[in-house]
Amino acid sequence: MSIGKSSVPHNVLELEDNDFFEFVKFFSGAKLASLIEFQDINTAQCLLACDDPFYILSLDSDDLLDLQKKTCVKLNSNGFVVLPGLTCKMKFLKGALLRKRNELKKKAKIRTNVNTTIDTSLSNQVMNNVTNLTQVSIQESINSLSSTTDTYTTEDKLKQHLIHLINDWCTKTADSNDRSAFRLKEDVDYQIMINLLSDKVIIECQCGAKSVLGQKSNRYILSNFIRHLTHKKPCSMVQQKLVDIRENTSINVVTDNNHINEPVNEEINIISNSASSVSPQREKRTRNRTLESSLSKK
Repeated sequence: MSIGKSSVPHNVLELEDNDFFEFVKFFSGAKLASLIEFQDINTAQCLLACDDPFYILSLDSDDLLDLQKKTCVKLNSNGFVVLPGLTCKMKFLKGALLRKRNELKKKAKIRTNVNTTIDTSLSNQVMNNVTNLTQVSIQESINSLSSTTDTYTTEDKLKQHLIHLINDWCTKTADSNDRSAFRLKEDVDYQIMINLLSDKVIIECQCGAKSVLGQKSNRYILSNFIRHLTHKKPCSMVQQKLVDIRENTSINVVTDNNHINEPVNEEINIISNSASSVSPQREKRTRNRTLESSLSKK
């Protein structure tokens, strides 16, 4: 294969033993891989720490004869000289590993301006017998939530910031519909998994779905996770939360209005600013019936 066309995997620093030897074989060829494997140089960090991987070939030992025949030229004086091509390949290999290590270190230090842009039109159906649906259009830019001074050098700081952004989205979604019951709790409703070395952040929903956060200009985008939550066929976790909220709201309405038999109009258009046709007495009860409006499909 051509070294110039070789690529270094993003997790090359995590490879060990056979996985690392296979990478070396792919990148630099079988001869160099056999030399590294013979010396038990089983990781990229170990190879970078080894000053001269060819030194062993200069030793006089019967145990090295087979290795020397693969990687060297035998002189008439019974000495051995390393093949020039292997020397060049070793330089290419160590150089590529060193650049990858420096690149990952740089990315691990630059974790600023975590930004979430939510531009979603939501709609939702929870129960088959629900005949009136409320549509919500949420267009929210929360650039102000992105810190321009903090550098996320630890996973904990980044996780706490993402939790804050998700909580803020829940709050704004609920406030826009006069509904404070919808909340997402980390480690209960979702789990954040961060790998700074591989530059990857994944949010796993309680239902098992995993959302990989995208990046734009070194800023994380939560839209993949929000899109999962607000799909027209929401996950089981979202459905159950909406059912619980609806049932609790219904109980409260019955308790507060048990002396009134008149049916309650559940249909409220929160997008339009036009005057409502609901009478003043019914409007008070109607305000608390916007259950599904906090999460509906675009």
